[in-house]
Parts: sequence; structure tokens; C-alpha cells
Amino acid sequence: MPPLGYALTFIIFFVFLLIAIIVGALGPNVYNSIDLNAWGAACRGKDFFDELDCEGVDMSDSSAVWTGVVSNLDRLNQELSLYARLTNGRYQDAGLTKTITISLTVSGKNNGDTNWTTIVNADTHERTVVCSEGSYICEPLGLATMVFIGFSQYEFNVTMLTPTPNLRDVYFSFSFVNRDYTLFELWFRYVFLFFTVGAVIAYSVMLRRHNWDSWTLEQKWALVLLYALMGYNNPIYPIEILVPGSAPVFINRLLYATFLVLIFLFWLIIFDGVRQETSDQSFVTFYLPKVILLGIFWICGIAVFVWNHFHLSENPAFTTTQDLYGFKAFLGIEIVIMIIYTLWMVIVVARSVSDAQILPYLSARIRFFLGFTISIIIALIIAIVFGFAFSQNNAAEFLVYIALLNLYIYVLAFVYLPNSPPDHSDSDASSADRIGMVRLEEDDNI
Repeated sequence: MPPLGYALTFIIFFVFLLIAIIVGALGPNVYNSIDLNAWGAACRGKDFFDELDCEGVDMSDSSAVWTGVVSNLDRLNQELSLYARLTNGRYQDAGLTKTITISLTVSGKNNGDTNWTTIVNADTHERTVVCSEGSYICEPLGLATMVFIGFSQYEFNVTMLTPTPNLRDVYFSFSFVNRDYTLFELWFRYVFLFFTVGAVIAYSVMLRRHNWDSWTLEQKWALVLLYALMGYNNPIYPIEILVPGSAPVFINRLLYATFLVLIFLFWLIIFDGVRQETSDQSFVTFYLPKVILLGIFWICGIAVFVWNHFHLSENPAFTTTQDLYGFKAFLGIEIVIMIIYTLWMVIVVARSVSDAQILPYLSARIRFFLGFTISIIIALIIAIVFGFAFSQNNAAEFLVYIALLNLYIYVLAFVYLPNSPPDHSDSDASSADRIGMVRLEEDDNI
């Protein structure tokens, strides 16, 4: 491929990515919320609870029960969470950090039913209230999360069993996924899935014209990543929404984690192997350490998800602090592995760039992959940092991630396509040299 072809590939890629950002930003909100307060709307913002004017309850009384009902939900809302934000009556004088015990009862029923079905019955759990000095409203507390919407109406009864003299009003917020966003995500997942299936078929047909032994390492990896990309696009997304149970969600997370680990492994293998032929790479010394490292990361990632999702399915009021040591153990291993992986990647990328400058024949092998992949990694880092620093309640984050990874794999498959018809009269070695997009010897042609 001539240099102009690479430039056009970069331009087309980022144009489509920019379109995804714009479409996502203009898309529907991810979450809808319903905000209530314990004292009632008439007393919102007051400094004291007046029993004559306030139609709600005073949560500083350990026997008071706040009741909140959310209705008109369906499966497209996906999940429902209840948050509470306490207020500090002495915020001008001092902050507040206190562990309180909360009693929670959750019930649900469908339209037309007369009786409520109890989901959580007077479950008591502890939450730590943190209020900064000078801040009237404290940090939000997650009280409960329904990971599957099985009823159209939910009723929550909350009692704060720990006496809190300085407590004023309590602001409650119901948060659930927007129906329009669910449909938005469903359509775009299946659009990318459609193109991915087409790419898998086309790429497989073109590669099968050549002997397996003549496929380059990059071409084999591109095919593997295309297959994994189908799982990342989540073909069972409608089942996950409509069918109760943990199996569809677990399969989705399994496919998602598998794709991410495979792409991490791909980057590490390609960058670490640009200086040597595939035949010189020993499985024990070259591949096995990478597989073990990312295999442990994959296991821990699945374990953390299963751990949290299982407990939330059994008890919507569960938090990781209730099983802190087990959760932190797996999470700590994941963090350590990612630190090791990041340092390893920095070393092999720096070494590849250095070798490309010293040994000109290597520049053709890594020029496109190095520049393009580093651009993708930087874009992912920016997206992650931007997402944490500026939480946006729109579809941009979802669409950017799915578009970025899909377009990246499509581009890899395109540039690694065989560039000549098979000639079975030649040897496998010459065929391998002919069909590979990235060749060691043909630096001047790329």
C-alpha cells in the first residue's frame, strides 16, 4: 500500500470516529431520574422539619419510615437504583463522617396486581456518610440496585436506624435506564454486528485462497479479533434485557472480557515480536508469559463481575464493602497486572521505535501498526479520562467505545488483506512473503 493509502485510511477512520462522537452526543440520555425528598416538596430547602407544613417524614427519627414508589417501568429500563443524599445541619461549622445503619424493604408489582411482592424484607446494612465542611449536601449513598426490571412498579421503604441529630432533609433519587437509549444501543450494536459478520466472511474467504502456512501472524490475529469482535458487539443483548436470570449477562461479560484480553495480547505479541521472525519465537519463552499474565487478568475480571452481580441479584442492597476483602483481593490483582502490562507495553513499544530507527528494514513492519495502534490507545485513554472527569449523561461514551474498537479491527483486517492471488506453483515460503501486507524485505514498497 502506498503512503497515500495509509494517509487516506487514517483520515477515513477518524472521520467515522468523529461522526460517532457527534451522533452519540446528540443521542438520548442514558439515565432518567426521579428526585424526591423525605420532608416533602413543601418543605424542600427548609432548615427545620415542621410537622404542620411538611407532609413527609423526619429521617433523623430512627422510627420514621420513608416510602417511595416508582412506576411505569418495563424491561427496556434495564435496571433501577435508589440513591440517598443526606444533609448536614452543621455544614458551616464542621464536616460529617459517620457510619449509619439503614433498614430497607423493597417490593414490586405489575399493573393490575393488587398485592406487592416482597423482594427485600427489612434488610439492614451499613453505609458511611461523608459530608465535606462547607457542603450542605453529603456524598450520595447507594441504597439498592435492581439489576433486572421484573415489575412495572417498585416500592422502597427506608428507615435510618442510627440517630443522627444534625441530619436535616434527605434527598432520594431513583435512577433507571432510558428506554430510548436502550433502543439506541440495540440498533447500533446490531449495525456493527452486521458489518462485523460481513467482514468475517469476506476476510475468511480471501485468506482461505492461500495455504494456512502462508498466512502471516498479523493476518491470523486479524481473523481471531474479527471473530472476538462479534462477541464484543453482544449478539445476545435483547435476551439480556428481556429474559430474567444471570446467564445472558454472564455470557455477555465473558465475551466482552475475552475480546479485551485478546486485543491486549495481540498488541503485546506484535510489538514484542517485530524484531524477529515468527519461527524464532519460542512458545515457552515468548508466548507463555504473556498468556499467563493476561489469563490471570481475564479470570480476575470475570470473578469480580460474577461476585458483584451474583450478590446484587440475591440482595439488591448489597455493596462490595459487605465482602470487602474478597472483592479487594481480585481487584488488587487486576490493578497489579495492568501496571505490569502497561510497563511491559511501554518497554516493547519504545524498543520497537528505537529498532526501527536503527534497522531500516524493520520500519516497514511496524510503521503503520505502530502509528495507528498508538493513536487508538491514546484515543482510548482520552475517552476513559474524559468519561471519569466529565460524566456525561448521553450516548456518546457508548458509541465512541464501540465505534473505536470496531473501526480499529476493520482497518487492521483491511490493511492485512492478501494483496495478490495465490500461486500454488510457488513454495509456501515465497507465498508467505507475497501475501503478507507487512513484509520484512519489502520496506521500499510500503
